[in-house]
Amino acid sequence: MKSDNPTIDTLVLITNRQLLNDDISLDLYGQALSRGIEKIKQNDKAVDDLEEGNWMGKFPHLYTLCRDTDLPFEEYLQLCDTIGSTVVYHGKGITNREQLRIVLEKAKRIHMPSNLLRYWQSEQQELWNTLQQQWAHVALWSTIHDEEDVQLLTSLPIPNLECVLISPIFSTVCKEGHPGIGVSRGEILLQQIQNHYPYVKGIALGGIHKNNYIECLLHTFNGVAIMSDFMKQVHSNI
Repeated sequence: MKSDNPTIDTLVLITNRQLLNDDISLDLYGQALSRGIEKIKQNDKAVDDLEEGNWMGKFPHLYTLCRDTDLPFEEYLQLCDTIGSTVVYHGKGITNREQLRIVLEKAKRIHMPSNLLRYWQSEQQELWNTLQQQWAHVALWSTIHDEEDVQLLTSLPIPNLECVLISPIFSTVCKEGHPGIGVSRGEILLQQIQNHYPYVKGIALGGIHKNNYIECLLHTFNGVAIMSDFMKQVHSNI
């Protein structure tokens, strides 16, 4: 466990407009996202102490994982452009080689969950080969749920594995019925992946909020990912 004062190194905001209103226009949603992100950035500059209402206020690294992959591809790109420099693209929105080419030209970071990596390996060989040829030029993110995911990632020579989201740490409505793996279990998985990728950042995901995020930071997690609390802030800007 960490012995120093825990602080958030990396804060990941995850978008999911389905938590709001599916009928919301893309323009309005994008504007609300931008305002929500900007408010959190302003908290970082303004808050000296982590008060209860501003627990997301201190962090050196901020990213926004665009999870709205149910959008048509062009609309997904438009939303990512609206989010701006903090955006992390999601590989699930890519269905053909041309789309992958476009994203690789635009993106600094792409999130490829372990189940998507497996699917591309077995069912989308053209996409998989193209990604491997180009992944030295992009920071790759992935997700870990168990030892099988760790084994998959350690079997791949990923040159720039920047972050792994370890999930679900706590119970969450996004994984109904799952009790969460717990912080200690998540820390073990993080240590296993860091044995192979020493510089990868471990991000706690799943049911994170103001009353439990410090528990994650007291262990070896570098930061936390939030969706529900972020979407509440986005909703307040609509």
